[in-house]
Amino acid sequence: MKTLKRTLFRILMGGIFLLACGCQTTPNYTTKPGADFTQYETFAFAEFGRRGPISDPTAPLRMRRAVQTSVSEILTHKGFAEVRPDTADFLVKIYGLYIPDQPQVNSLEERTGVIEIIDTKTKEVVWSTRRTRTSSTTLTPEAAGLMAAKMLEPFPSGAK
Repeated sequence: MKTLKRTLFRILMGGIFLLACGCQTTPNYTTKPGADFTQYETFAFAEFGRRGPISDPTAPLRMRRAVQTSVSEILTHKGFAEVRPDTADFLVKIYGLYIPDQPQVNSLEERTGVIEIIDTKTKEVVWSTRRTRTSSTTLTPEAAGLMAAKMLEPFPSGAK
């Protein structure tokens, strides 16, 4: 009985935690001090992260197309043009971080999607954002694309 109560309590607290995280409206991004985004006109994608969570190692392969399409649409709408990586002003690097990274009895994993904007001249990250969720399921490619678009909302528009 104690174990059942403890389990129910953990589920309830986990649900409250997930609800609170899901309702977060504060943008979670970082801008390099002094970064001048008006100099950027073009972008390209760096190699997409290939490592998935231990419970779904092929997730990045399934999500790549939807996420890159969504990111491309957002950046194009903000005034940037997609070009070849060797001619781009900045690269978009997309990858995931997963905790735990080893099999666990508990099926919940912390999954963090990361988008970094890398200046191709300086090779420095000038802007980055991340979203974290705790779950036992993988997002659908469409949901991952929507999440990536939401993550890029605070990214500055391109040169006019």
